[in-house]
This record gives sequence, C-alpha cells and structure tokens, in this order.
Amino acid sequence: MVDRINVTKVSFKCNNCGKCCRLRGDIVLYPMDIIRISNFLNISCKDFLEKYTITLENSTILSQIVIKSKNDKFLTCVFLNKKNMCRIYEVRPIACSNFPFLILNENTYLVQMVPCVQDFNNGSKVIDFLMQNPRFLSEKKLRRELDELISLVNKKCENLEWCKKIIFKFLYLGYNSKKDVVSQVKRRITLIKVLIKLSVVVT
Repeated sequence: MVDRINVTKVSFKCNNCGKCCRLRGDIVLYPMDIIRISNFLNISCKDFLEKYTITLENSTILSQIVIKSKNDKFLTCVFLNKKNMCRIYEVRPIACSNFPFLILNENTYLVQMVPCVQDFNNGSKVIDFLMQNPRFLSEKKLRRELDELISLVNKKCENLEWCKKIIFKFLYLGYNSKKDVVSQVKRRITLIKVLIKLSVVVT
C-alpha cells in the first residue's frame, strides 16, 4: 500500500514500469470485474475466482475478493507478464483502470504517491483523467449502488455472521461470464436488499 494525498489537479503519465502491479494485494473486485474478466479469459466465473483470486475474510465487515499475487518477493499481480504488461489490460478491474486515483466521493479524489505522478496540484483535473476510462462512467451508478449496499450490510448485519456469509455468496458467486453484466448484478442487488430486510426482522 502506498501513501495517498488529496488533490484536485495532477500531472500524470504512465511509464509502463509495472510498479503499480507490485506490492499490492489490495485490488478489490466488484462483481462486474469478475464477470468481465472471466469472459475475457473464456472461463467460468467459478474457475476465475478459484485460480486468480483470494477472499479477505473479515468478522466485522463483509468479506472482499481481491486479485492474487505471485509467490515472489515483490507480490507481483498474477496478470503482470515478464514485459511489465497486463494480460487482462482491456478488462482490468476498475481499481486498476482508475490508478493512481481513488475516488472517495463526487468531489474528493486521492492520488497515490507513485513515480508516474509527476506533479501534485498542477496539470489536468483528476476528473479529466478518470473520464478517459469508459467504464468509469458506464458503471458509475452501479458501483455507487454496490458501495451503498455493502455499507448497509456492514451496518445492519454487523453482528450476524451467518447473514454476511449468505450475502457474500449472493454478491460475488454464481455469475455467468457469458451473460449481461449489468442485469446480473442488478438482480443480485435487489435480492440482497430483500435478504437484509428479512434478516433484520428475524433478529
């Protein structure tokens, strides 16, 4: 994990050094990432999760799925090849395509302090860099819905381990890599909201 600072403008240019793909282990996947990458690799979502990801178990918040690292001293992403090129670049997770930016809300952006960021608070607006990523806009609303849903789960089911485990399965498992991304995720969001209501009533 690298240090981050809050800025509105930045001078940034990728130099293909591959450093952003090392010493990570924190690239959290949205369900959309799972479906899209699985389809790109032409494997099932189940096979993708088993081969390329790990689950970060947590007893207080909803568990998360992250990209695996190689068994080397640099904790290199499993998708980084020997030429410092990403094998899934076209469909890389939103966390990667937004790098080095982290979005806190509509007006607050953190920028990671890495070599490819050449100047802080000078240059182009952060939002202009983000707007160059087609999925930043196309799935923006869906990501917000998921973030709000996860926040709700953590609040309503904080002490209900059984409920969080069921919701985790609903949220991340059992997708079809060959079917529409958005409709599958939206359906799960609706089901999880119903499940949260039921779990609160039960308790």
